[in-house]
Amino acid sequence: MIEPQGIQVLLDTVKMAPKEGIIVIAGTAHGGDAMAIMKKFPDRYLVVVDSFQGVAAPVKKDGPNAPKKGAHNAHGLDRYKANFKDLKRPLPHEIFKMWITKKNLKIIGKRKVAMLFMDLDHYTPVKACLKTFMPMMVPDGQILTHDWKFILTQGVEKACEEIAPGCWETIRGFGRYKGHK
Repeated sequence: MIEPQGIQVLLDTVKMAPKEGIIVIAGTAHGGDAMAIMKKFPDRYLVVVDSFQGVAAPVKKDGPNAPKKGAHNAHGLDRYKANFKDLKRPLPHEIFKMWITKKNLKIIGKRKVAMLFMDLDHYTPVKACLKTFMPMMVPDGQILTHDWKFILTQGVEKACEEIAPGCWETIRGFGRYKGHK
């Protein structure tokens, strides 16, 4: 669901990420992001977290135009896995099927994170990911979020700015964290 120019921004960010640590994709829809990363960087360890039921319920901070719960449904985990099989691609190393909340993310445990990519559309899961994974980031770790500065996804930027004010740059519809050292 990410346009080709966006996939290039994602791959460029993976390339900048330190070799030490895992890559986490939070919100993956059909799996194109994971497939692109695994094809270009086959030695990277990839963890995917998604409800596989569409986006979470919006809250007030998401704004009046936010997608409703279930929008952008990728048709479940079985369909996600079938997409990889259809294209003869290996699955990510770990897949966690869950709604993205701070409580649910605890199941992933403590990890060294080299890169976090979020395609979540809403305030609450973005904030949960940042609070969970930022403390696990290795030096020079990378954070990238999709749907940056879009009228339908205002909560994404709000959550990012609450957690790390003034530490974001805009790149082709993405917000990239520029402050992790």
